[in-house]
Formats: sequence, structure tokens, C-alpha cells
Amino acid sequence: MSSALKFFTRGEGPDWTGFLDRDARVEGTLEVPGTFRLDGTLKGRIVSNHALVLGETADVEGEIEGVRVEIYGRFHGTLRASDRVQVHSGALVTGDVYAPCLVLEPGARFEGHCYLGPNGEPSEPLLVPIRATPQEEKAETGEGSG
Repeated sequence: MSSALKFFTRGEGPDWTGFLDRDARVEGTLEVPGTFRLDGTLKGRIVSNHALVLGETADVEGEIEGVRVEIYGRFHGTLRASDRVQVHSGALVTGDVYAPCLVLEPGARFEGHCYLGPNGEPSEPLLVPIRATPQEEKAETGEGSG
């Protein structure tokens, strides 16, 4: 858990509200007033008034409404954040993201639409063409293998 919430400045640590372990399974709406970490499975909706961390084993399908969202696991659906969304290496996000700031670390996967606007309000989608490196292209075509 020490790698979570990197975007806090020193002395501004999180006020943890709760945690759901990897064996937890939830269906429905989860409302959390403070910083919350989810490592389990959730199908439904999460409403967070602070920071939300989806841990490495998290598997969430549905909607998220939050302020700051960090994703280390899997998310599929619609995510709205009023401050920022950070997708860490090894994470998978599919769906629509509405936020003023989206950070994708190297090794993170994002498949969907991103709408960057003030306070996470909808704007025109940001289309970023992504191209494989020459080494990846060789691997995909079978070139370079003996």
C-alpha cells in the first residue's frame, strides 16, 4: 500500500476511510467520504469525495465518480474525476474517462475515450494515435525471429 497516493504532497497524507480486501465482492453503490482503497471486485457504482485507489487486484465494472482516482488494477466503465486520474503500470482501463488531468504511466493500458476538461466536464474527445516501436512491429509480424 505504500506506493499508493503518490500525488499527495508531504504532510498532506490521506485520511483513510476504509479498505476492501481482494476477497471482497460488492454489487451496488459504494459511497465513501474519505480516501478509500479497493482490492476486491465491484460491479456497480463508486462515489468518492476524496481519493480512491483501485489496487493491483481490483476489478471494477460500472461507474466511478470521484475527485482523485489511482488505478493499479482493472476498471471497465465510465469514470468521472474532478481533479485527476492516474493509471499505473500494469493497470487496464477500458471505457470513458472524464477528468481535467489523465496520467498514464509507461506500461498502463487504456482503451476508450478520454474527455479532458475543467472539473472533469465533457469536452471533445482527445484522440492520441499510438504507434508500436520498431521492435514491437517486428515481434508482431514475426520478423527478426530465427
